[in-house]
Amino acid sequence: MPVLNVTSEDLSATLAARVMKWGVAPDRFILEGRRWLPRWRFRPVERIEDAFRLIEALDPEEYDMAGRGADNFSVRIRLENGGHGEASDKSKARAIGVDVT
Repeated sequence: MPVLNVTSEDLSATLAARVMKWGVAPDRFILEGRRWLPRWRFRPVERIEDAFRLIEALDPEEYDMAGRGADNFSVRIRLENGGHGEASDKSKARAIGVDVT
Protein backbone atom coordinates (compact mmCIF):
# COMPACT_ATOMS: atom_id res chain seq x y z
CA MET A 1 0.00 0.00 0.00
CA PRO A 2 1.55 3.37 -0.97
CA VAL A 3 2.39 5.88 1.74
CA LEU A 4 0.78 9.27 1.22
CA ASN A 5 2.84 12.32 2.04
CA VAL A 6 0.22 14.74 3.35
CA THR A 7 1.22 17.79 5.37
CA SER A 8 -0.54 18.68 8.61
CA GLU A 9 -1.75 21.89 6.99
CA ASP A 10 -3.28 20.03 4.03
CA LEU A 11 -4.96 17.52 6.33
CA SER A 12 -6.31 20.33 8.53
CA ALA A 13 -7.78 22.07 5.48
CA THR A 14 -9.41 18.85 4.30
CA LEU A 15 -10.90 18.22 7.75
CA ALA A 16 -12.14 21.80 8.00
CA ALA A 17 -13.95 21.47 4.66
CA ARG A 18 -15.31 17.92 5.00
CA VAL A 19 -16.12 17.67 8.69
CA MET A 20 -16.58 21.20 9.94
CA LYS A 21 -18.21 22.34 6.65
CA TRP A 22 -16.03 25.45 6.56
CA GLY A 23 -14.78 27.21 3.49
CA VAL A 24 -11.03 27.12 2.96
CA ALA A 25 -9.08 30.20 1.92
CA PRO A 26 -5.28 30.56 1.67
CA ASP A 27 -4.84 31.98 5.18
CA ARG A 28 -8.15 31.34 6.92
CA PHE A 29 -11.25 29.20 7.27
CA ILE A 30 -14.60 30.75 6.41
CA LEU A 31 -17.26 30.00 9.04
CA GLU A 32 -21.01 30.61 9.09
CA GLY A 33 -22.32 34.14 9.48
CA ARG A 34 -19.49 35.84 7.58
CA ARG A 35 -17.04 34.93 10.33
CA TRP A 36 -13.57 33.55 9.76
CA LEU A 37 -10.82 31.85 11.68
CA PRO A 38 -7.08 32.14 10.96
CA ARG A 39 -5.65 28.79 9.86
CA TRP A 40 -3.17 28.76 12.73
CA ARG A 41 -6.10 28.70 15.21
CA PHE A 42 -7.45 25.31 13.99
CA ARG A 43 -4.83 22.55 13.97
CA PRO A 44 -6.70 19.28 14.58
CA VAL A 45 -3.74 17.01 13.83
CA GLU A 46 -1.56 18.87 16.32
CA ARG A 47 -3.90 20.08 19.08
CA ILE A 48 -6.08 17.57 20.94
CA GLU A 49 -8.71 20.26 21.65
CA ASP A 50 -9.24 20.78 17.92
CA ALA A 51 -9.26 17.02 17.29
CA PHE A 52 -12.13 16.66 19.75
CA ARG A 53 -13.98 19.44 17.90
CA LEU A 54 -13.92 17.12 14.88
CA ILE A 55 -15.44 14.26 16.85
CA GLU A 56 -18.16 16.56 18.19
CA ALA A 57 -18.93 17.84 14.68
CA LEU A 58 -19.18 14.26 13.34
CA ASP A 59 -21.54 13.20 16.12
CA PRO A 60 -20.57 9.54 15.69
CA GLU A 61 -22.77 6.67 16.77
CA GLU A 62 -19.80 5.19 18.57
CA TYR A 63 -16.10 5.86 19.03
CA ASP A 64 -13.35 4.14 20.97
CA MET A 65 -9.90 5.35 21.92
CA ALA A 66 -7.13 3.26 23.37
CA GLY A 67 -3.51 3.74 24.22
CA ARG A 68 -0.64 1.30 24.48
CA GLY A 69 2.21 2.91 26.32
CA ALA A 70 3.44 6.33 25.31
CA ASP A 71 4.01 5.49 21.64
CA ASN A 72 0.75 4.12 20.29
CA PHE A 73 -2.73 5.62 20.42
CA SER A 74 -5.61 4.20 18.38
CA VAL A 75 -9.05 5.50 17.47
CA ARG A 76 -12.09 3.78 15.95
CA ILE A 77 -15.18 5.71 14.84
CA ARG A 78 -18.50 4.36 13.58
CA LEU A 79 -21.07 6.73 12.06
CA GLU A 80 -24.82 6.27 11.93
CA ASN A 81 -24.71 6.06 8.12
CA GLY A 82 -22.47 3.00 8.31
CA GLY A 83 -19.22 4.86 7.69
CA HIS A 84 -16.31 3.86 9.88
CA GLY A 85 -12.63 4.41 10.28
CA GLU A 86 -9.66 3.33 12.34
CA ALA A 87 -6.22 4.87 12.79
CA SER A 88 -3.26 4.81 15.13
CA ASP A 89 -0.35 7.14 15.68
CA LYS A 90 2.06 8.31 18.36
CA SER A 91 0.10 11.58 18.45
CA LYS A 92 -3.44 11.40 19.85
CA ALA A 93 -4.56 14.40 17.81
CA ARG A 94 -3.13 13.00 14.57
CA ALA A 95 -4.73 9.58 15.15
CA ILE A 96 -8.12 11.27 15.57
CA GLY A 97 -7.61 13.52 12.56
CA VAL A 98 -6.49 10.72 10.27
CA ASP A 99 -9.37 8.50 11.41
CA VAL A 100 -11.95 11.20 10.76
CA THR A 101 -10.86 11.69 7.13
